Amino acid sequence: MISILLLAAALDINPAGAASFDCAKASRPTEWLTCASARLSVIDRKMGLVFSDLHKQSPVAQKTIVQGAQLAWLRQRETICGMASTNMDDRADKAQKTACLIRETSLRLQALNDQYRTQTGRRHWGDVDRRNSDKPARDKPAKDKSVEDKMDDALKN
Repeated sequence: MISILLLAAALDINPAGAASFDCAKASRPTEWLTCASARLSVIDRKMGLVFSDLHKQSPVAQKTIVQGAQLAWLRQRETICGMASTNMDDRADKAQKTACLIRETSLRLQALNDQYRTQTGRRHWGDVDRRNSDKPARDKPAKDKSVEDKMDDALKN
């Protein structure tokens, strides 16, 4: 299984279930770009796991605050990355938006890991390697034409 995930990452294809949501139900540019990028999918999945564990570990009085902060961050990321004006037919625009999503999601993952560590006194099992967290890689456009075809079809509907 690990070799399949490594191969998928090397080929920049998204293994099923890598994102924190069901890619078959993707309906917005942020979701389509996440599903089309193996790197972004993995970061998104890690962030989802840390958020879920942080929410579970939070006292009842804090759960709403933790959830509200995540929803506010999601809206902020949409604005920062300019997702409302995404042109899914423009490779350069998709690459730029994907790079922004990777950067912002990596920063959020780091912040959630720090919050988890502060709250629990231990590192989350999915904590990122901080030596590379400030260097978002340039993502290549998806090579899987069927993913792009799905995106195009979804935009037409």
